[in-house]
Amino acid sequence: KPRNTSSEKKTGFVIRNKGDK
Repeated sequence: KPRNTSSEKKTGFVIRNKGDK
């Protein structure tokens, strides 16, 4: 499944940001 959706991208970004912080 292609992960190019706004929801998927936003979720991934949020998770990454939280993990980085």
